[in-house]
Parts: sequence; structure tokens; C-alpha cells
Amino acid sequence: FVFPSEFAICTRILANRQSAQRSRVRKLQYISELERSVTSLQAEVSVLSPRVAFLDHQRLLLNVDNSALKQRIAALAQDKIFKDAHQEALKREIERLRQVYHQQNLKKMENAAHLPAPPATADVQASAEKEKLINV
Repeated sequence: FVFPSEFAICTRILANRQSAQRSRVRKLQYISELERSVTSLQAEVSVLSPRVAFLDHQRLLLNVDNSALKQRIAALAQDKIFKDAHQEALKREIERLRQVYHQQNLKKMENAAHLPAPPATADVQASAEKEKLINV
């Protein structure tokens, strides 16, 4: 004969054992799912690793190209500065030469105004001689 308190204890022990068994089964299922995830992720890594390596190599090449282009831009910018300065110097020289040219023309005009009339050219002299011959 089993006393009710012993029956309750036995029932509780049996329930605990069943609960522990279910917990162990859930744990094994969880571990199995994790192992499948690990296998899947390892396969994905093995597929993606070469692509990542290729893209990393491409990135390095592009960085080298980018550095070369930046140096080229800097050199061209420096060259532009020199050429702009040279162009400005040429503009100033052109303006200076124009002023010199105008000053020389003014001097020539002043000198021409103070000089007697220039002698007649050969055509004018020839026509003047013809008139003299005709009047004789």
C-alpha cells in the first residue's frame, strides 16, 4: 500500500525525469541545428572567401591608381599655376610694348609736325618736270 504523500513524491520524481528528458532532447535538437548552421556558414565562407580576396586585391590596385591620379592632379595644378603666372607676365609685357609703340608713334608725329614738308616723291617730281617741258 502506498501513502498519498509517497504517491505525490513518486509522481513528482517521474515528472521531473520526463521534463529533464524533454530538456535533453531540446538541447540535442538545438545543438544539431547549430551544427547545421555552422556547416552552412562554413560552405558560404568557402564560396565567398575567393571573392573577398579578389575584391581586396582590386581595392589595393584601385588605391594605387587613385594615388597616382592624385599625384597627377597635383602636378597639373602646379603646372597650371606656373602657366597662369607666365600668361599674366606675357599680358603685362604686351601692354608695356603697346605703350612703348604708342609713345614712339607720338614722338614720330611730333617730329613730323616740326619738320619742313617732305620732298616730293619720284612720281610727283616726274609730273612736275613734264609740266615744265610743256610750258616752255
